Amino acid sequence: MIFDPPGRLDFIRASTWFDATAPIMWRVDEVELVDVAPVRASGALTLSRAWWDTFNTSLDNLAAQRTTRLATPDTQPISQELVSTAIENGRS
Repeated sequence: MIFDPPGRLDFIRASTWFDATAPIMWRVDEVELVDVAPVRASGALTLSRAWWDTFNTSLDNLAAQRTTRLATPDTQPISQELVSTAIENGRS
C-alpha cells in the first residue's frame, strides 16, 4: 500500500436538543480539529472502473439490508399520511 488508510477522528462529545418552534430533534457531534491541508484541494478526482464497481456493489448490499428503524430523522414516525403530506408539500 502506498499510503496509510485515513484514521478515525477522536470523538469528544455530543449534544441533542428539541426545537419547540418546529418539532425537530437536533444533534451535534464534536470531534477533534483537523488542521492540515486537504489531500486534494481542487480539480476532478478520477476513480477507476473497479472502484465504481466496488462502490455500486456496496450500495446494492446496503440497500438489501433490513432495519427496525421506524422514524424520520426529525423523530416523526413514518406513516402513509406523513409520506403523502411530504409529497404534496413538495409539489406546491
